[in-house]
This record gives sequence, C-alpha cells and structure tokens, in this order.
Amino acid sequence: MEVHLMAGSQKRYSRLLSLAGILLLVLLLQGSWNHARAGKIFPKIEKMDLTKFPHVGAYVTFYDEYGHTVREIDPEKMDISISINVVPDRLLKLKEPLSIALLLDKSGSMKDNMSHLKQAALKFVGLLDKTDKVEVMAFDRRPNILHPFSYRKSNIRNSINKLYGKGSTALYDAIHLSVERIYDQPGNRIMIVLTDGKDQIRDGSGQMSKHSLEETIRFARSAGVPIITIALGNKADIKTLKTISHYTGGQFYYAPTKYQLESLYESIAKNLTSQFKVEFTSPYPIRDGSWRKLRVQGQRGFDVGEAEKWYTVETPSTEVPSR
Repeated sequence: MEVHLMAGSQKRYSRLLSLAGILLLVLLLQGSWNHARAGKIFPKIEKMDLTKFPHVGAYVTFYDEYGHTVREIDPEKMDISISINVVPDRLLKLKEPLSIALLLDKSGSMKDNMSHLKQAALKFVGLLDKTDKVEVMAFDRRPNILHPFSYRKSNIRNSINKLYGKGSTALYDAIHLSVERIYDQPGNRIMIVLTDGKDQIRDGSGQMSKHSLEETIRFARSAGVPIITIALGNKADIKTLKTISHYTGGQFYYAPTKYQLESLYESIAKNLTSQFKVEFTSPYPIRDGSWRKLRVQGQRGFDVGEAEKWYTVETPSTEVPSR
C-alpha cells in the first residue's frame, strides 16, 4: 500500500514536471516570436531644416518592414555623424506643432474625383493634433484660399466641403503663394500638394501659371519649405511632381485611382505625427555649396536602423519670401 502511494506520487510529480516543461517551452517560443515580430527598423531622414545654419534640424521617421511607422525609439540611443561624429545638441521625440499648407487641385479634371478627395482631406485633418495649424488652398486657373491658417479644425472641414471641380491648373502659382503664406508660421512647416494633371491651360495650349517650375522650386528651397506631392492617376505630371518633392526635401506619393486617396492621406498624417527631431551644430559652418552626408542611427530594443542623406548648404538666396 505504501509503495503504491509513492509510485502514484512519483507519477503525479513527473506529470507536473512535464507540464512545467511544456509551459516553459511555450513562454520561450512566445518570447522568441515577440522578438521576431518586432522585426527590423528602417529610419528615413524626411526633412532637413537649414534656415538657421550652422544650427541644423533633421526630421526622422522610423518604419518597420511593412512600412508602418515605429514610435518606440529611445532618443538616448540615437547617433548622428557628418563625415565625423557629431555630438547632437538635442535628440527628442518630436512634439513640435505642425503648420500644414494643404493644396488641393480643383480644376475641371478633378470633378469626378472630388468626393473622394474631400473624404481623404477631412480624415487627414481629423488625425492632426489640436496644436497643429492648417491652411486650405484650392487651385484651378488661380489659387484660392478656402481657409487661412487656423487651429479650428471644424472650420477647416467646412471649407473642404465647399470644394468643386472647374477650370485650368495653375500649380506653380499656387505653390508660390503658399510658400509666401507659410513662411512665418510656427513649428514644423509642411506643404502637401495634390493634382491629377499638370500646370496648363484647360485646352492644353500652354502653361497656366505665371511662375516657372524652376522659380517655384528655388523659392520653396530659399524658404526651407519641404513639399509633399501627390499624383492622382496616370495623367498627372509625375516627373514634375517628383522633381518638386525631391529638390525641396519633401516626398512623392502616387495614387493610381481616387480609391487610394484616403489611405494615402492617413499614411502621411501618421508619418508627420511620428517623427523624431535631431538638432545639432554643424562642424562645417561655412555655406560653400559643398555636399555633406548626414548619417542617423536609431535603436529599438536589439534592432538598429541607419539612414543617410546627402545635402548641401548653398549661399544665401537673394530672393527672400515676401511677408
């Protein structure tokens, strides 16, 4: 009888050890899965602010392997260099308010896309913080300010709802005027431009704007305003929109149809509100037009990501944005 009890106890003990082993294995696998699921990180230097050079600001967004923004970056584990290692003045999670100029094409070709554009723009505004300012400008044959820079999102949404499609496309004039208006705005200044065509008179006989592409880009660069461009459909002037975003330090997006607009604007809003800002004093304080390479490295857990960006500091432009 006593031997029988001991054998039963041993069996129960062995069973408990087996269950504990299985549980430990599950926990280990779960930990490995969580670590694997975190994946690699891919930083991107979205914008550089050289308006107060040699004091430099770089805006950085971190993405995972699926293109989603990553916010769990430790600012204390960020590292930067410009040819030589530089001690940053500040490394911070960006909480700087945004000043956004929202430029929307309302020419005749946009008529069938207008309801989806409104819906996308309304969602974009709804994702911004209450401290972010927005101006809405629509353009056809001339720029038209639907609502000046404001924190009042309800009024901004009302102005977006008044959009309708008609007329030619004065893209460059709209950007030029928007640069003038955003120049003195506080915080992180961004321009977002959407069009489904090119700068031209409605009958296709020539350019609609008084300002040229080169003049428009030079003006935006002198003001330090990056321009995010969105091409809608295959009739958009993709080459020109890519040129504008590239030379102003912005980013280009392509929406094949109106049905991608809402998710695209949502992605832009999340990117803008998930940035880090690196501030440092350049070890090369001379505006000599030479090219320099900025390297930024960030860390999340054991995952490290690195990005590089070439930039140049030109001599001050003689063209100053008008107030």
